[in-house]
Amino acid sequence: MPDPMLLVGVAMLAVGTYATRLIGLLAGRRRAKRLAVGAQGTARGGSAPASTGDAAAVPAPPLPGGAPASAPDLRGGAPASTPETDATPARLRRSDLVVVVLLAAVALTGAVFDGAEPAGWARIAGVAVGAVCAMLRWPLAIVIVAAAATTALLRLAGVG
Repeated sequence: MPDPMLLVGVAMLAVGTYATRLIGLLAGRRRAKRLAVGAQGTARGGSAPASTGDAAAVPAPPLPGGAPASAPDLRGGAPASTPETDATPARLRRSDLVVVVLLAAVALTGAVFDGAEPAGWARIAGVAVGAVCAMLRWPLAIVIVAAAATTALLRLAGVG
């Protein structure tokens, strides 16, 4: 049976990953609403946002599929995406970086601690050697063997 702390760590990683994606989605929706309000205000020649009860409101231009820009999105009732709200490569890189940081934090915790106790210098050195080999883009089998050999040799030498 797996260690309960491992399960808690994986659950926390999953929650953090999806929370980060959700926060990005909500921020994108909020930005889309601000852009839509600003576009309505400038379409009339004014600088203030238009009121919702104005009878002379200019309808939003249709999207390429023929649906109006205010049509609900099938993913949850959000306004249809526009070029300003689509995921840009920079946003995708940032969200992917957040996931990598969360995974690295879980891996680092597993490398430094053995349950509630510190893991010992031999394991930390083995993880460090494995990380360097991985950054040098060595084959995975060599990375694993190098990390395991480093840990085994240090433990054989009496390093905890």
